[in-house]
Amino acid sequence: MLISSVQPRIYFENTSSAPGSDVRLFDVRYLNDRLTFSTLNDVGNAFQKFAILSVHNLGRVGVNVASPDNTFHVAGSVKIDDGTQANGYVFTSDANGVDSWKDPNTLVSDNDWTINGTHIYNANSGNVGIGSAAVPTTKFEVNSGTNRMNLMMQSSSSIGTWMVLSNTNSAGRIFQLISTGSGNGEGGGKLLFTRGANAGTVSGYFMVFDHSNLNVGIRTPNPVSSLDVAGSLGMKVNSGQVAGTNNPNASGVVWIYASGTGTVTLPAATTCENRKYVLVNNTGGALTVSSFIAIGGVATTTIGIGSSIEVISDGTDWYQIR
Repeated sequence: MLISSVQPRIYFENTSSAPGSDVRLFDVRYLNDRLTFSTLNDVGNAFQKFAILSVHNLGRVGVNVASPDNTFHVAGSVKIDDGTQANGYVFTSDANGVDSWKDPNTLVSDNDWTINGTHIYNANSGNVGIGSAAVPTTKFEVNSGTNRMNLMMQSSSSIGTWMVLSNTNSAGRIFQLISTGSGNGEGGGKLLFTRGANAGTVSGYFMVFDHSNLNVGIRTPNPVSSLDVAGSLGMKVNSGQVAGTNNPNASGVVWIYASGTGTVTLPAATTCENRKYVLVNNTGGALTVSSFIAIGGVATTTIGIGSSIEVISDGTDWYQIR
């Protein structure tokens, strides 16, 4: 024991061991406004010092640290074994600052997210926004800025990746968008627009895109043509037209001329490649039309009384096909 006014200290040593034999000593001293509990390793010519506990006169306590910079400063891990600990538990405090281990699933909800096993959900009535500092105006908004990848839905299901749009109103219905996998009954690599009696069931196809051949099907899941329609086809009809006044444009396919003696001018074939028109002459006289190539290859400009023709643009000229 050594007591002095400069550095009061107490140390414990086993003197039965010779100096330099790596003997462990324990040292208690007061120095620089702190009381330290240390181990000393006697290596012969010097001591190796390791702080165990340090108590500072400013009310700080350090474990494995000589100069604590907080009220309680630990250099290393902490074990709190009060009998309430369990794997996955978190350390919490009550209103009085009394700590204990708790299952995070039993903690009071913060009214944002609720955790139930592997599930997490939000029952708030507000909106959710991602990537924007502005308050979202719809239930779910994503702003990816300059990133073109805005939203991805992905799964490895062989049946496909499904997006369900459901309206629970009495007149509402369920619609589904499906990217099919190899186990889907319609084959893999298709994009299906369907309806269903319930989410996850299919009771009819509206439109199908087939990745393998780039075909589009309407009401058929297996289109064999670029556009395959299993059903009727509707085309806009413009009736009561006046020759020389109402010329065919993008507003309709069938143009029925009931009066007028002027010329019906077709749009330039170069501006509407693959467009088709049906021209019906109910004027009571011959109907003059800007030039088209009639069946047989002859340029023609008239449609007979009570007749109709069907023409299509190849990007250069108009050709009669019926």
